[in-house]
Amino acid sequence: MSTKEILTTLIKEYGGTQQSFARIIGVTQPSVANWIAKDNIPERGIALIMQHCPEVDLDWLKGRTDVPEHRSVNMSAALTGAPFYPYLPASAGQLEMGDEDHSKERINIPGIQAEAFFPVTGSSMDPTIENGDIIGVKRLDSLERIRPNDIYLIFTTDSERMVKRIRSVDPAEAWLTLHSDNPVYEPFLVLKSQIASVYRVICLIRKF
Repeated sequence: MSTKEILTTLIKEYGGTQQSFARIIGVTQPSVANWIAKDNIPERGIALIMQHCPEVDLDWLKGRTDVPEHRSVNMSAALTGAPFYPYLPASAGQLEMGDEDHSKERINIPGIQAEAFFPVTGSSMDPTIENGDIIGVKRLDSLERIRPNDIYLIFTTDSERMVKRIRSVDPAEAWLTLHSDNPVYEPFLVLKSQIASVYRVICLIRKF
């Protein structure tokens, strides 16, 4: 396995994007992109990955071909599931996103292809999503893929994240209208240019 393939696997399992993976290990996104382009991880990068992703096998990370088969299997098992960010809640209101959370916890639900899991705070999506619920999300590569009336986790360029329902998308308009399920909260507009990324909520975990 090449270094590029190793990094692609790590990015997929830890955050889903170069930017998220870079934040987890404490480097910049251009640094990760440079490692991929050069097909090489510097020693400092290896040390940071091992520090923040302790499940990773060092020999596997260095691309050694003589790694015993059982160690490769263990490595695969360690990377199952999607990362869970217990200290980086998705707000059913609005809440600033910090860079300090580098969670190594993971959730694996057979048949659910979530890329990450977040706890939800707030009451604006009651009764559909309640305070303390956990949502599993999957990133959209384009706003054009938004499905009307589905629920989404929206990250803005101002480092806010919110869980809202999007009723419709008009390509001619410069904004989206975000809706809460709790009738106490009024719909509001957000400019498309202020949206950094959108994740569709694909599953819900609720404690009884």
